[in-house]
Amino acid sequence: MTDKKRPDILEIWDEIQHDPLTIPPADFTGMTTDDAVDAIKEWFGENFEDPAQSTPYESAEGGYQYIWGGPYETRDIIENVFADAASQEIIDAAISELDGISTDWVPNSRRLQPPEDDEEPSPDNELDPAALHAQLQQRVKDLEETLGRIKELPPGIGHNRPPEPLDPEPLDEKDRQEIATALQTLKAQPVEPLDKGAAAEAALVQIESKRAKLGKWLAKQGDLFVTEAVKEAGKWAPRVIYYLFADHLFGLTQIIQKWLHAIQPPF
Repeated sequence: MTDKKRPDILEIWDEIQHDPLTIPPADFTGMTTDDAVDAIKEWFGENFEDPAQSTPYESAEGGYQYIWGGPYETRDIIENVFADAASQEIIDAAISELDGISTDWVPNSRRLQPPEDDEEPSPDNELDPAALHAQLQQRVKDLEETLGRIKELPPGIGHNRPPEPLDPEPLDEKDRQEIATALQTLKAQPVEPLDKGAAAEAALVQIESKRAKLGKWLAKQGDLFVTEAVKEAGKWAPRVIYYLFADHLFGLTQIIQKWLHAIQPPF
C-alpha cells in the first residue's frame, strides 16, 4: 500500500517552524453529510486554531500579532483543500460550522516545532548574528528588486480562463508602499540594534500580513496556476512574479526570525 500523496495546495499554509499540514481526507463516498463535515472539521482542527488560543495580542499595536502566520479565512482553506473531494453542500456546511467558532485562523500551536536544544549543534553561520544579518540584507535586496518588477506590471493581470474572478492586483499601491517601508526599516538595522530588534519585529509583522494577503490570492489560483505558469511563462509572467515574490517574502520571514533569535534568545 503506497502512502498518500500530499497535495501541493497545502504548501500555501505551511508556516515557518511548524510541522506541515496533515494530509486531508480525499474521499467522502458513502458518508452522510454530517459525517463528512465532522471529518473536515477534525482535519481542520488538527492544523488550525482560533487566534484567541495562543496568538499574542497587543491592543496598542492594533490587536493580534500574527508572528507565526495567518490570519486565514475558513472558506479560503476549505474550498481549496476539499474542492475535488467534497460536494458544495458538504463544503458550505463545514464552513458554516467553523465560522461559528471563528472567521480567522492561525496555524495550530500544537504544530509548532519545539526548540532544538537536544539536537546537534547548528553550524556557526546559523547562530552568528553577523552572518544572519548579511543573509537578511541579501533577502531585502532580492525583495526590493522583485517589488520593482511588480510596480512595473500593467493593470489587469488576469488570464482568459481564470478558475474564478480574481482581484486585478493582489497587492495594491498601499500594500506595496508598506512593504517598501518595512524593507527600508530592515535595511537600516545594524547587526545588533540597540532596541533589541523591536523595529525589526514591527517590520516582520507588516511583512507577514502582506504575505498572508498574497498567499490567499495565490491559493485561489490552485494547481492550474502552477502548471500553466511553467508551460506558458510569457502569458503568465505577472503571476509568476507574484509567486516568486511570495516565496521571497517567506524566505525573508525565516531569516528575520533566525536573526532575532540570535540577537535576543529566545525569540
